[in-house]
Amino acid sequence: MDDGEATNSKPTLETRVAAVQTDVTHLTRRVDQVERSIEQTRDEIKEMRREQEGNLKLTKNELKSDMHRMEERLKSDIREVFAGLKEMIRDLKADNTEVRSAMRTELGHDRKVLYALCVTAIVMMLGLLGKGVLY
Repeated sequence: MDDGEATNSKPTLETRVAAVQTDVTHLTRRVDQVERSIEQTRDEIKEMRREQEGNLKLTKNELKSDMHRMEERLKSDIREVFAGLKEMIRDLKADNTEVRSAMRTELGHDRKVLYALCVTAIVMMLGLLGKGVLY
């Protein structure tokens, strides 16, 4: 069978060494590309981490600021409610004083009427006793 190749087509040692060197060179280049890609990825990850840390610090500062503002608003609201309660208590005390005064006045009138009725009844009894009607 004649396929156009020499019957003694075994590669020589030099040819095989040259092929291995070519393969080694190709693999070395590929390893260098992979290492560069790894370094680039590592640098990108470091940069992303720095950005995230910066964002985290910014968010943390914003949260602290928001919490401080909220705390101040709550303190202000509590002061307003407290002042409103004080005013309400003053109003209730004043209303209580007015009601007590009005009750005393009314009770005073009722007492006067009661005293007048009692005195009238006593005088009538004395008058009737004086006439001798009851004996």
